[in-house]
Order: sequence, then structure tokens, then C-alpha cells
Amino acid sequence: MAPQLKLTYLDIEGRGMATRLAFHVGGIEFEDVRMSFPEFGAAKGSFPLGQVPVLEVDGQVFTQSMALLRYACDLAGLVPKDSLVSFKAQEISEVLTEVQYKLPFHSDEAEKKRLREEYEKTRLNKMLTFIDGKIAAANAAHAVADTVTEADLALAGFVHFMKSGFLDYFDTEMFTQFPAITRAYDAIMALPAVKSYFASLAK
Repeated sequence: MAPQLKLTYLDIEGRGMATRLAFHVGGIEFEDVRMSFPEFGAAKGSFPLGQVPVLEVDGQVFTQSMALLRYACDLAGLVPKDSLVSFKAQEISEVLTEVQYKLPFHSDEAEKKRLREEYEKTRLNKMLTFIDGKIAAANAAHAVADTVTEADLALAGFVHFMKSGFLDYFDTEMFTQFPAITRAYDAIMALPAVKSYFASLAK
């Protein structure tokens, strides 16, 4: 019997998007709970570690976005049988997780602008260059393989989020500098399940 799944995250893309995409690509039914920032603030104390996303599996609550993504990929049949390919996928998704956790925030608008522009030119550029090289070296239909892995889902979630302009002061066209990332992103976004999911968000 399939588990009862409830994914809770903010009503944005962010760190919950890759897990949402994994469920959609795999045709896995789940309850997609989206909270506003005020709703999260009011409910924060009820979550393990006081953060989201969280995933309920038959009533058991789990946290940590990468653990959630890997479980979703396992249910969806998106974990490579080849251990090295799986390792390559995990490497890319972990780098993207690190990138997201280090995105600068600041209460002062001018300082936030300075920090984000500096981050994009330095650390973010270095990380994306690294990922672009890894994808180019794999020379596959998707990020690291000819099938979808967690790397593609993490990449799709991150690139789409950054291109959306939700986070100000980042160049939404930055990915044109990275042809391998762009190719892998276009490939995952062309999948019918992914296209229909993002189309539903736009309504």
C-alpha cells in the first residue's frame, strides 16, 4: 500500500520545490501544503527544528530537504542503480543546497544589494562553474545520466527560482554563462510532468 504523504513548505519554490517535482515526475500522490510567511511564523514551534520543509509519511514527521528529496526519488524510481552515478547526482544536489543556504539576507536594503551582488560574482559563480563542469563531463541526456536523478530536480528547482526574480538583486539571466546547466535545465523542464506542474502554478 502506498504511504500517505503530506509535504509542508512555504508558498514559494525554494527548498521544497525539488521534492514536489520528484513526486510529480514519479506520479506519486501527495498533499501539498503551502504556508504563507505569517502562517509559518505562527506554526513554527510545531515543526521539528522549527523549520520547513517537512514531510509526513503515514503520520511520521521528517525534516531536512535533501533527506526528503532522496526519499521522494526512491518512491518515484529516480535513484540510479549505478552507485557512482548516484554519487554524482548527490554531489550536484548537495552543492545546490549549500548555495541556497548561503544566499545573503539583510534587513538593510543597500547592504542586502551589496551582499547579493558580491555573492553572485564570487561564491555563486564558483559553485555554478563547478556544477557546469560536472554536467558537461557526464555528457548525458540529463545532468549526470540519461535518466532523471535528484540532480535534475534540484537543478530545476534552483534555476527556476533564481530566474523568477523572487530574490532581488540577482541577475535572472546569469545561467546563460553556463551552457551545460542550461542544457540540463531545459531537458528536465521539457518533461510533460514538469511542464504541466509549472503551468499549474502559473494559473
